[in-house]
Amino acid sequence: MKKLLLLFASIFAGFITANAQLLLQENFNYTAGTALTANGWTITGTSVTNVINVANPGLAYTGYIGSNIGNAVSLTNTGQDVFNSFTSQNSGTVYSSVLVNVSAGLTGDYFYHFTQGLITSNAFFGRLFVRLADNGKLTF
Repeated sequence: MKKLLLLFASIFAGFITANAQLLLQENFNYTAGTALTANGWTITGTSVTNVINVANPGLAYTGYIGSNIGNAVSLTNTGQDVFNSFTSQNSGTVYSSVLVNVSAGLTGDYFYHFTQGLITSNAFFGRLFVRLADNGKLTF
């Protein structure tokens, strides 16, 4: 009876599990030195100040599944904004992760965000800011 119950529970669990779907994975598998806009990313606005280029090497963090894959990008405090899109979601939950290495002091600016529809300055949601606090520690 226990085996039958276990079999039934396993089959039933298969019907109620959620199917995860990868919406976007970006490993920056592009040639170092090329602009993101030359690799499928779209510029927001018209800024050509501090163009975002692919940098080598990529980032690594022990235990992070996306570690040490592809290259990276290097950003400055101000400059070009670019975006990449994924299929619009009308329900459910969207999870995101990003591997970051901050190597210089920052006064505080966002470097990662979501948006919906047309890209305008007031359409950025879930912005991730980073700055160097007075105590010398990074704050996100």
